[in-house]
Amino acid sequence: MNKFILWLVWVSLVAIYVRTVAALCAMGQYQYLGLAVVNLACGLFLWFAEGFEIAFAMIWPTRHSADADIRGSLQGLDAEFVLAQRQVIVVATITVVSLTSTFEWIVIPGVGKLQSYGAPAWFSGLFTTFTILWFCQVFPKRVAAKSAERFWRLSKWLLRPIVVAGKILDLPAPSDDLVALWDAIFGSGQRCSQHQPPLFQVAPLWAPCDCEVCNPRSGSTGFSNGSSLGDCRCAMCNPTAAQTG
Repeated sequence: MNKFILWLVWVSLVAIYVRTVAALCAMGQYQYLGLAVVNLACGLFLWFAEGFEIAFAMIWPTRHSADADIRGSLQGLDAEFVLAQRQVIVVATITVVSLTSTFEWIVIPGVGKLQSYGAPAWFSGLFTTFTILWFCQVFPKRVAAKSAERFWRLSKWLLRPIVVAGKILDLPAPSDDLVALWDAIFGSGQRCSQHQPPLFQVAPLWAPCDCEVCNPRSGSTGFSNGSSLGDCRCAMCNPTAAQTG
């Protein structure tokens, strides 16, 4: 779908939201203005929570070689627990946004008040979906993927509410039974990784490399001295050689 059309749809939904909240406030129902502020706060919170997931997942495998502040923030954590409990606050936030974006009627600019044909429900679904998808999920995850360490430093404050929520409620606990059932049917997949070394190592695509193929020098046209791709020992060009070398 054309990007301009998508932006036009979202701007139209925002206009409906603003006009509806303004109309309700004009009737003395100022609580909807407060709910709009809550929605904004939830969106900001969700922005950090979604990018947190990507940053955590990218940093965790290399945490032992990370900077001291990152190693300290990850010390003693259980990755499976953190990611599972993070989902609790994400679901709770999305639920709050959905509930506080529901109206008995909506005001469409140029049309007026509309209550029939399920218009309020359709509006709530579309407005919540577009706003959360673009601004609170895809946007922060792409930013975190570009610079995981920087985003982790911005979002690591979420660790405390995640851990506290997990210890108090532990809502994902029933998933333990589902994971156990999965392992019983398909196996845990841990035996191979514990007893058999990997055949080769796949280099991270974002890792810097200095070889003449990945990063040719200025004016260079390829390998020098008659060498070829097979002679390169970097993990990107020759992962098997990099693993055994």
